[in-house]
Amino acid sequence: MNSQPEHFCILPWINQEARTNGEVGVCCVMQETAPGINLADGNTLKDAWDSDWLADLKADFLAGEKPNSCFNCWHEEDAGMESKRLRELKKFGHHVTNLQHLRPKSMDLKLGSICNTKCRICTSFASSQWVPEEIERDGDTNQFAKVMGRLGRWPELNEKFWQDLESQIEDVESLEFFGGEPFLIKRHFEILETLVEKGRAKDISISYNTNGSIYPEQYIDLWKQFKEVQIFFSVDGVGERFNYIRHPQDFNAVIENFWKFKEHDWLKVNLFYTVGIFNIMYMDDLLNYHAENKMDCDIHFNTVYEPKHASAKALPQNVKQIITDKFKQHEDSKIQNMLNYMNGEQLEEQYMTEFARQTKFSDDYRGESFAKTFPELYVHIEDWFND
Repeated sequence: MNSQPEHFCILPWINQEARTNGEVGVCCVMQETAPGINLADGNTLKDAWDSDWLADLKADFLAGEKPNSCFNCWHEEDAGMESKRLRELKKFGHHVTNLQHLRPKSMDLKLGSICNTKCRICTSFASSQWVPEEIERDGDTNQFAKVMGRLGRWPELNEKFWQDLESQIEDVESLEFFGGEPFLIKRHFEILETLVEKGRAKDISISYNTNGSIYPEQYIDLWKQFKEVQIFFSVDGVGERFNYIRHPQDFNAVIENFWKFKEHDWLKVNLFYTVGIFNIMYMDDLLNYHAENKMDCDIHFNTVYEPKHASAKALPQNVKQIITDKFKQHEDSKIQNMLNYMNGEQLEEQYMTEFARQTKFSDDYRGESFAKTFPELYVHIEDWFND
């Protein structure tokens, strides 16, 4: 690998991300997208690839700068975690020798916000199921939810996107499908079939982040044509805590689908545990369940960046200390890294206030109870719910 600045990131040269609202960026953790470009308005991925914005971002990295919009990676690296920047540099670092002539090698495709779940750590930005609840909660003050009702359906609105996508993925090595819930977006399977017809599938790895509610049995044979297929199940808790966080999914039904996927030994099936304010006190629950049930898969810990009120960083300092004390002797490095991340920043009190407000509303709206589902956490933050 050619020598590059210490904080160099390969992603601007090899990756494109289509977001649920039609914006186009470089990756899922970057807080900036190509200005003036939206797939819901008829733009294409190529428009973003050829933009001045992307050229400027590349120049910043080559100059050794640390773009502010990439702060999520910088915070994770400061906490001792392996950031997306570092993971992707390992995966695609061999392309560093040919930066001037690269076309997209990887695509992170969030094909709208169509979903059948409204997770507590999510919003209408990534789940269509949240739209009516947010409007009921916030009324006319939440124009974003109303807009997402349209923008989140951009794959249905922009036929030009699908035509352009076929040319943009001519050199891809990796396709990642997120959502919403990617298995609800049937159109993407047509793209996979086209790649098979062109003889490209054998050179391409594909991966999915799914809520685990759907087992698309009819596409198993299609996936077999690809170099590698990974399925990441989002499992943020065990039993009733999972059901609460990932409403209205059922933990037992999702685990049943997990084992259906595992029957195909050529599939790589792993778990994503997204750590936030609801479940950071219970990080060992899934680790224990995983070991006791011999799930034979990896567990990847992610962090909640947005919405900020769902981040573990929003917890009061005294509660952070209680959680830190609980896990300070735990031997799993993923847990220690999450403690470092949580303790690395103290968010303003307004985010705890907002967490309590939204949690109380959703409990009433859904007929659920945060206090009964997370009593060990609730007892330490009860005062926020009584204001």
